[in-house]
Amino acid sequence: MKRKFYVTILCTLTILLLFLVNLKLRIPKFNSCSFIKVTKDLSSDFYKGRMIGSIENEYAGYYIKDKLSTLGVAAVFEKYSALCPVKGNSIPYIKVYDRNGKLKKEYKYGTDFKEDMGNFKINSLIFSNKDKISKSDYYIQVFKNNDSFLLLSPQDGNISFRSSFIKDSPFDMVFLLKKEALTEINKFIADGCNISLSTPITIENKNLSSVVGIIKGKDSSYPPLILSAHYDHVGTDFSGNIYNGALDNASGVSFVYQMAEYIKDMGQPKGDIYIVLFNGEEGGFLGSYDFCMNHFADIKNGKVLNFDMIGSTSVPLCIMTAEKDSPEEGFAKEMSKICKNYKLNFNYLYQNASDHTPFREAGIDAITFCDDDTSKIHTPADKINIIDKEGGERCFKVVSKEILNYEYNDNIIFYVDYLIIAASALVIIFLALLVRNKRRDFKSKA
Repeated sequence: MKRKFYVTILCTLTILLLFLVNLKLRIPKFNSCSFIKVTKDLSSDFYKGRMIGSIENEYAGYYIKDKLSTLGVAAVFEKYSALCPVKGNSIPYIKVYDRNGKLKKEYKYGTDFKEDMGNFKINSLIFSNKDKISKSDYYIQVFKNNDSFLLLSPQDGNISFRSSFIKDSPFDMVFLLKKEALTEINKFIADGCNISLSTPITIENKNLSSVVGIIKGKDSSYPPLILSAHYDHVGTDFSGNIYNGALDNASGVSFVYQMAEYIKDMGQPKGDIYIVLFNGEEGGFLGSYDFCMNHFADIKNGKVLNFDMIGSTSVPLCIMTAEKDSPEEGFAKEMSKICKNYKLNFNYLYQNASDHTPFREAGIDAITFCDDDTSKIHTPADKINIIDKEGGERCFKVVSKEILNYEYNDNIIFYVDYLIIAASALVIIFLALLVRNKRRDFKSKA
């Protein structure tokens, strides 16, 4: 009688264990191929660096919106206006004229100097030693008519780097120069020459759009989760070099897309999940400020997981939060526990340097995950070939765990690992009881 009972229980537990293992195997995995594909698409030459205000930036928004629609996420454009840099058709120049107005030297664009994207409130300047000048071996700063101009020689000699466009930059125009060119211009200034600079970039008000979708949850009163990344970058230069922005931040956009696919495959979450691709991060978090302001009432008690540069395993996974935050409190601590449980190499970065910033200023829990590899970002070398799918898989391991904890803790999937362990233990116990019972029967017959 006991033997029959043990066999019945053992069969039931085995079927349950097989069901649980099958359920575990059906939990969605990170789609590495799709991660690379979407990153490659968005960082292709077609989008010409996705500069805010450009037609290519607008095309990128449509690409993202269409990709989300393939998942059944109905996304919309949330529009706002902002100041943006607009390129003209001529080439920037630096020319040196002697005291008689004769051209003495003209520097070569792309070889001796390049414009920096900091700002272009004024796009031309003529100065001499009669103007107020501050200088060193690495810079010349000119103050004229209450305006400030900077000629800077990067210490690493790399003039291909482009800063983000900042409308309230303290400088009205910035040029990057090779060290030899800066040294020579300092000598020309001492000789009383006139230095003439010009860049055909103007500042215009443009309409921009963030892409916003919502995956509806079972309970809209439950604090929402926002998954976000920015899709703009820094465009092209006047030599035709494209700043493709694969790591920064086509990769972040692709990662958010993969997470949207993961959530759709997991089934309906507990609360609403916003899928937001911001425009204008490189212009001072324009899209995230706009979104945070317009949706504050709905998201004030929620959490924001932002992604900026995902796909480099040459550095630890970085948990970036605001300058005044602490690793011992809030969302950063929560995320660090998951990283530690998985024994992942990670660190903290306290900077207002990505789209978590507007949310933290508004008192909303927000962090940015970042593979903080700055070796090629904001240069033409930031292309798809530097993206490592293992970087995406590493971040997915942490983020999917948080999504599971936050959105699916009322679902059997949340407990499947524990249930597998429990069912396995019971199978072993009842198998042992069955074996023991069989031995007793054998001994009694003997």
